[in-house]
Amino acid sequence: MYLKSFESIFLLLVGSFSRLIFIVLASRLTDPLNYGKFAILWSIVLLISTISTFNVQQVIVKYYKNKLNSSQCISNYFRDKGIKGSFIWSLLFIFLSLLYKAFINSEINLPNLLICSLLIFCISIIDIESSFKKALYIIRGYYLDREILPFLFGIIFLYIFYLNTNLNEYLILLSLFIGYLLTITINSREFIKNLFTTWDSDKNLKNPLIQNIINEGNNLSTFSSLAAIVKTFNDKLIVFTSALIAGEEIAGYTFNISKIAYISTIILSGFAPILAPSLARFKGDNLIRQISIIYQSIISSSYLLILPVVVYSISFPQQFMKQIFNQDSVIAANILIIALTSKVFANFAGTPGVVLQIKGGQKYEFNINLLNLCFQIIIAILCIYQLKNIYLYLILSEFTAIVSLYLKSIHGDKKYNIKSFDSSFLMVTFFQILLILVSRKYFNLNIIALYFLCLLLSYPMIKAIKRGIHCYKNGTIRI
Repeated sequence: MYLKSFESIFLLLVGSFSRLIFIVLASRLTDPLNYGKFAILWSIVLLISTISTFNVQQVIVKYYKNKLNSSQCISNYFRDKGIKGSFIWSLLFIFLSLLYKAFINSEINLPNLLICSLLIFCISIIDIESSFKKALYIIRGYYLDREILPFLFGIIFLYIFYLNTNLNEYLILLSLFIGYLLTITINSREFIKNLFTTWDSDKNLKNPLIQNIINEGNNLSTFSSLAAIVKTFNDKLIVFTSALIAGEEIAGYTFNISKIAYISTIILSGFAPILAPSLARFKGDNLIRQISIIYQSIISSSYLLILPVVVYSISFPQQFMKQIFNQDSVIAANILIIALTSKVFANFAGTPGVVLQIKGGQKYEFNINLLNLCFQIIIAILCIYQLKNIYLYLILSEFTAIVSLYLKSIHGDKKYNIKSFDSSFLMVTFFQILLILVSRKYFNLNIIALYFLCLLLSYPMIKAIKRGIHCYKNGTIRI
């Protein structure tokens, strides 16, 4: 389990950087306006593909790990449900887009609609099939199909298109579509077999025992699925609202910066495969306390590993955006400071969603995500129609997201004794960010000196890491 968990972390890192490299290339090789259009369309595709497989991936992964081989009928039921859902939503996307084109905005490009619809269907199929692999502990296949291969192929075709013509949003989406299609083709024998597998029989599916299993799985995963959809919508709302407030070009900036901010927490996200089985396996106050100590040490480690990036990007945001994305706008630089600062503070909330999922707090997680979404929509409406200030919108939006994270983290601490952060972490981080901003404006300290000053202030995190290592070496727990 330990080796598999670290294999998961490695593959997740490879997948995340594959996505990031694709985004960086697309941004550098395309003009800002076309890239902004791509960012909006891609966000819509990801949101609808999440909705289209509602309550399918979660049921497969969470509930049928030990039942997939024992009942092919149940497997086929959820596979069929997911594929039908993705097909219906792909068609619905085209229908709603055509209505929008006819009555509101006639400038919508029909080829863009078609490629988005095909992408929704392909992504949904890969998500469903890779969920079965995850459920059966085929970890390498899961990450290759879902996170790595589509973007590696996409990078190749993106560069081919760039060498032969001027890139636009359609060609970026087309390169992604080819990437997903090739991933399906590589698995074509397995996918086709699964798509056209003969059902056990209608009689088996109507069996009361099988119906009870299906209903129980649906009920257990409903809140998890809703929470996932609400979270995805929260993540994409910032791109849509930025476009409405400041235009498509600014939407491209916020999309890029959200990816950089996500990479800043990827190490922590990779810890989830280790944390989840440990929380499910170990009982007792002493063992849970040891898990909390190791949990805090991992959170502190992830922060210290990204500290050089934080110091440099906040000190020289314009240069950073120019070097990475070929975007040297002052607006992009200011958005980077806001987004990255918020993600640094969010980092210390840990991964409360994992704790709540494993410990039975799915309903609480969904309620908090829904409350956060409601506030985000209210903030978006106010900023679009009244305030019309992109910076104020981002600050309010990020603050609301951070509060929701900490509410979940505090709930996990109070109810399940899984503590992710110490107040000293937040205080130290506040002074570090303040030091970087003051130095940037008034003193212009050498970047290396500034980094070591921030590192010296990080004593509480270093102490937490030492406690975690000591606990792991000398405790009774082995994660």
